Amino acid sequence: MRAIIKTRHHEYSGQEFRIVEVLNNRIFCLDINGVKTDFGASEIEIVPDASMGKWILFSFTEYGDSHFRNSHIKRIAKRAATTWNQKVSACEKAIHTYISI
Repeated sequence: MRAIIKTRHHEYSGQEFRIVEVLNNRIFCLDINGVKTDFGASEIEIVPDASMGKWILFSFTEYGDSHFRNSHIKRIAKRAATTWNQKVSACEKAIHTYISI
């Protein structure tokens, strides 16, 4: 899973880093030059990839790997986006990427 720092006051703003840990579904720890640095969910922008899609499904549903209707995927993506202050389209794209694998 990867994320882009979107706060303007950080020296690495706009750069992409690996997500190392997620605490309480709100704090994202990024690996910045070997150091775990924590950011609030609103301070980063997730990169929609398959690993993020899997993580969203297993965090916001109890069945993770099942087949879903598109309307169900939209609800899950909206819930994740609301929780983390992210774009719904990025969460939805991550889920679709994971399901398509």
